[in-house]
Amino acid sequence: MGAVFGLWWSGTALWSVGIYAGDALARKLPLIGGMDSTYHDWYLLLLEWKYLYSAELIGSSIYFLGSLCVLGSLVFLMYMIYQRIIV
Repeated sequence: MGAVFGLWWSGTALWSVGIYAGDALARKLPLIGGMDSTYHDWYLLLLEWKYLYSAELIGSSIYFLGSLCVLGSLVFLMYMIYQRIIV
């Protein structure tokens, strides 16, 4: 049961990271702590790695990976119920 929860939680966290990473070029999302957009982590990382113009693709890929994790956790949970591991 812990693996299901961990996989689900990781997936939802990846959703947030994907949205934030996808915003690196536009820098429209507000940052925690009231900092201005020059301190956007993903902007700085992708600028350094020279992938800034691929930010939307990278963000979408991370979001998709999160969706796979959430879907996988639900499939694993249904399998465990089917096998009567959880009753």
